[in-house]
Amino acid sequence: MACIIVSNNIPSPEAREAVNTAIRWGIGERDGDWKVVVYQAENYPGLAVRIAGPRQMRFGWTFFGEEQMPEFIRKRTANGISNRLYLQETINLGWAKNEGKVPDGY
Repeated sequence: MACIIVSNNIPSPEAREAVNTAIRWGIGERDGDWKVVVYQAENYPGLAVRIAGPRQMRFGWTFFGEEQMPEFIRKRTANGISNRLYLQETINLGWAKNEGKVPDGY
């Protein structure tokens, strides 16, 4: 697994590193390459996170207020990625069933 923080413009080095660590922990030990962009616009309270993973998986979230705590970011990232990957697998399984590539009763 490779998790690359492509960019993170949070001004505070401590906050920037805390967010990077939270996102890395949220991604966890999943296979594939993961690229992350963290953006905090000037004079805007939101903190935008965009993640690109394997098999064209994409996850994005804008964190506001209390959501910007590292623990919340870690949990939201982990849950969001898990949900996206589950949805991808469900869609792929449905496609495979429609194509007759999955045994009956699966």
